[in-house]
Amino acid sequence: MLISLFISSCELRSTLEPTVPDYVNPEYPHGIRGNIPINFCYAEDFAVSGDGHWVFAANRVRRYIDKTYVPSGGCNPYSVFYPLSFAYTDRPNRLVASYFGDRLYCNFADRNTIHVIDTETMAASVLCESADNISEMYLGELDEALIAVYFTIKQVDFFNATTGELEGTCSLPWTPIHSTLSPDKKTLAVYGAVLNQVVLIDVPSMSEKACFDTGHTVVTFSFSGDNKYLVFFIGSSYKPAVNRYSISDGEWWGWQECNRFYTESHPIPGTACVAACRDDHDWLSVLNAENMIFAPPLECPGTLWGLEVSDSGERMFVMTRWPHIIRVFQLD
Repeated sequence: MLISLFISSCELRSTLEPTVPDYVNPEYPHGIRGNIPINFCYAEDFAVSGDGHWVFAANRVRRYIDKTYVPSGGCNPYSVFYPLSFAYTDRPNRLVASYFGDRLYCNFADRNTIHVIDTETMAASVLCESADNISEMYLGELDEALIAVYFTIKQVDFFNATTGELEGTCSLPWTPIHSTLSPDKKTLAVYGAVLNQVVLIDVPSMSEKACFDTGHTVVTFSFSGDNKYLVFFIGSSYKPAVNRYSISDGEWWGWQECNRFYTESHPIPGTACVAACRDDHDWLSVLNAENMIFAPPLECPGTLWGLEVSDSGERMFVMTRWPHIIRVFQLD
């Protein structure tokens, strides 16, 4: 059964029903349609082009950023590796790829610079200086804006993705911990743990739209794929739980317990859903934010390390360690 069926189904398994972490539903075979090797070495970070055909992985051991093509309809993607024109020595904080994969943006630890890479020639150049080390980078609409969220600075910067010119800054009341960009790329949500607050930023104007309290320390959160909701996951010393915040009216769904502790989440564009997984665990979940019901989990062998989804919502990529591969879920 295709994964898209359980995304839209109304008869999905509730998070409140008793399931166990190693639960297997024989009616839902794992949806992995192919594996992308990362040269047998786990990556510092990876990025996926918006069209879902190009994957870039910062190989930790070889110290190169590798470029991999994932063809349409194939179950066994082939790999094409192109080493960068320079070897990196610092840990990449974040990689972000353009929609067609022709450009790759990268920030390295302790360099306070953003590099842009022409992926046809794999030639790299400095796009601009950054105010600090970057924890998250995003590309705005039409790949025109590059949005930078920092590790220690209470602000978000908006750069021209072509010229590197700083075009806007939005101040924050605290140091950001987590952030998520809406699938339509118009709103950035940033979470600060000091006051357990979220600031919503209008990307085109880089101005604050709203600020609200979560009431809990958030482990990960994400927009839903239809831009309507923010889905929050909490957990740690207490029972893991999930909640939903409505962007239009500011209403909360209400915290409900879930059976897994999630540390990574990502919107699935074109749906009301959010994909979620846990680092160092081997299950992938999909939550429908409209009715707050989880689909039965998908087995994803290996310790999870990262999660990306194509802009179309048709492909989901999960990077695992042990084994060192990126698994491709076909969602169409």
